[in-house]
Amino acid sequence: MDNFGYMLSKYRENRGFSPEQMGDTINKSERTWRKVESGARDLTRKEIKAVAQKLDISEDELMALGERPIINSFNNNNQEGDNNNYSTVASEKIQELENKIAHLAGRLEVMEKALFSKISL
Repeated sequence: MDNFGYMLSKYRENRGFSPEQMGDTINKSERTWRKVESGARDLTRKEIKAVAQKLDISEDELMALGERPIINSFNNNNQEGDNNNYSTVASEKIQELENKIAHLAGRLEVMEKALFSKISL
């Protein structure tokens, strides 16, 4: 099972939906849905939209499920190594977001200076 499929199955279970219900959501069989969760089949763009609506999340959040580390966060069976892996991934993501914020803040400052220089003319 790939990371996306694993997280998707856990998210589905957490929301209380069966594989059969999810198969119905994409107008396919339960067997086909299980292929999605196992990583043997990708979702189409139309199916992504339907699944996101069913799970009450955005399409971006749905697609980001595969970016999360494989940790069973829905129970307390995490091993110490899993928690360390999660911390490392979370720290890297935080650093990435902080860098993006700094970049955008710099661009905003340049734009503000340009705007104020035009206003004062």
